[in-house]
Amino acid sequence: METETLEKEYTIALLIDAENISYKYIPYLIEELKGFGKLTIRRVYGDFTTAILKPWKDICNEHAIKPIQGNVVSSGKNNSDSALIIDAMDILHDKKVNAFCLATSDSDFTSLAIRIREEGLFVIGAGENKTTKAFIETCDRFIRLGNEENKKNKIRKTKGKNSKDSKIDIFSDFDEVTKEKISEIKARSLLIIENRGGGEAIKLALFMNDLYRYYPDFNVFDFGFKTNIEFFKSLGFSIKKDEKSALIIK
Repeated sequence: METETLEKEYTIALLIDAENISYKYIPYLIEELKGFGKLTIRRVYGDFTTAILKPWKDICNEHAIKPIQGNVVSSGKNNSDSALIIDAMDILHDKKVNAFCLATSDSDFTSLAIRIREEGLFVIGAGENKTTKAFIETCDRFIRLGNEENKKNKIRKTKGKNSKDSKIDIFSDFDEVTKEKISEIKARSLLIIENRGGGEAIKLALFMNDLYRYYPDFNVFDFGFKTNIEFFKSLGFSIKKDEKSALIIK
């Protein structure tokens, strides 16, 4: 997460579906969310009497997350999902936060994300690769969980190369689907700059906000880069500071 791509800091309610998100992703998720603002509410929902959810106890203590116990209401079922939704609506109406992070891979929470977004709040989703496209598209940002280390291990060593060489590099290493995705992102980026600035340089923060509207799960780690700046420079874009030291892209 690059803070230079945000125009404001958010006050965030983090609500975690423990039955559809592994506890081992939480340290990474919280670090990512710190780039968006302050986590004022941290809650996780599930039946913590089961063996599979017992590891959550240490994670909750370490990261100041409040566990909300789900009660069994029928054979093998509990009311954790309902509790998360009810809490979300209460928090929404209290108006103490201006952003939510819904950490779940369950598409059943898509309607909740839509409801929060309709109130004008910023919605961050977080989930594993199995998360449905419908839920991802509902979010303003989506943090994909599960392969952080693999992505970091694939970081490219582009230092010392010019942008032309880097461009050739990223298009030569990937399969056709990924190459097409990169081309699509570049084309969309050019349109954003044209629409926002008539082809002239625009603030990087504005540019990234517009790009995330089309690709909520955009992450430069997917393409082997550490930062947005490195990625877009490799595509031939110019990024520098203006007279007020704000990053601009052209």
